[in-house]
Amino acid sequence: MAQRWPPATWDSLLERALYQAHRLQALAAAAPAQLMLLRERADLDALLAARAAGADTVGGFLGLEGAHALEGNLENLDRLFAAGVRMVGLQHFFDNELGGSLHGVDGGGLTGFGRRVVQRLDELGMIIDVAHSSPQTVRDTLALAEGPLVVSHSGFQGHCPTPRNIDDALMQRIAARGGLVGVGYWDAAICDVSPEGIVAAIRYGIDLLGEDHVALGSDYDGSTTVPFDTAELAVLTQLMLDSGFSDAEIRKVMGGNLLRFLREHLPGGRGAERSVDYAQRDAWALYGQDPAPDGSLAAPVAAAARRADVFYVHPTTFTDRSAWNATLETERTLGAANTTVIARQSASFADCCRIFAPWYRQASSRAFLERDSGGEEAYARAYADVLAAFDHFLRVANRDRPFLLAGHSQGALHVLRLLRERVDGTRHADRLVAAYVIGIPVPRALFAPRFSGVTPTPSNVSSSTSATRPSSIVRSPP
Repeated sequence: MAQRWPPATWDSLLERALYQAHRLQALAAAAPAQLMLLRERADLDALLAARAAGADTVGGFLGLEGAHALEGNLENLDRLFAAGVRMVGLQHFFDNELGGSLHGVDGGGLTGFGRRVVQRLDELGMIIDVAHSSPQTVRDTLALAEGPLVVSHSGFQGHCPTPRNIDDALMQRIAARGGLVGVGYWDAAICDVSPEGIVAAIRYGIDLLGEDHVALGSDYDGSTTVPFDTAELAVLTQLMLDSGFSDAEIRKVMGGNLLRFLREHLPGGRGAERSVDYAQRDAWALYGQDPAPDGSLAAPVAAAARRADVFYVHPTTFTDRSAWNATLETERTLGAANTTVIARQSASFADCCRIFAPWYRQASSRAFLERDSGGEEAYARAYADVLAAFDHFLRVANRDRPFLLAGHSQGALHVLRLLRERVDGTRHADRLVAAYVIGIPVPRALFAPRFSGVTPTPSNVSSSTSATRPSSIVRSPP
């Protein structure tokens, strides 16, 4: 209050984070030649080009140390992403709703909410930092996350055996996944805080992990005691030269590794694809409409005319073995292979529901046959589209009405994952009427370990993959 922050920030960690992000944005807007925010790879490239041309512009990168600002609501992560946050540390000095902290009470791993957060971080392309996470949380995150992890500021247990540092074997697993470890400058991380001690910790890290996985992780946060400030970093460079580091090792540690990592993993980096904008009507085969058998569409149905909505995901109709995924253009031009299937299957819900069926970059039939050599990645790309469509459906179209999920074959796989990641255990679960997962086996044993509040029907859970004997998951309407 003394700093005249808005009242909304007084009792909300989320509002504080958003307000600080807004202040940084305002600073960058007021002095663009001095400060540039790094939200995507293009921003980083522009910064480097300006620096190469002689500018003194500084890059600003927003991260959270501890995900407490989520306040237990996954949707807040999207708000933080929109505000420019690009890295999230899962924990800080105590256990939280995501899981165990390195400094916590029981050393637990990711919670169910924590798993959903990690998955959403992946989907948004945000960087995951486990610098303050418990060893079990780190293991769980490695098993779940698709991208590499960062340990933004730490040391190495084999070099400085304190409770602050996780074990070397776990650090090696992080590096093996393409991760990056920032070496800190304070006593709990490296034991010896002299410049020589910092260089010794860097040497240990390179020998343990390889020269591509070590960076500077000072922890200049105002609460640690360090022997020099950023203006004096040349002391480390000189000591590394004197200690026999190679030129390549020095360049990588002193910034090269971090620049490479950000260029690859900021949105728009390596492997990034243009996302589908589900706010556009042409991204949907059906958007609250009834289909006719020939695939033609009726006018949108008023919400009051139907008791519920159904989110329907069509099966595999793309059989080109030369590609892993269809494009959106292919989706729309497959003709009867798509429209007839969508019309015939989704029409089952026309009497009860408004029907929402997205186009998505479905995995080809090749992906089913070659799951271990690219197929899983193809299904992941398809699911990313389905997830984006479902989030739009919940946020914009459904608006807290009762809803059903339905899918066949590949669509059923995506629906099952939506059910687990976006519905079960969330505020949306009470509005779920039923989920029809057709054409794939859904054994009863799946439910107890993976679902907390969704149960199978007594008679319709089948091991058959035939569409005539559907597997289904049913929940009574509220």
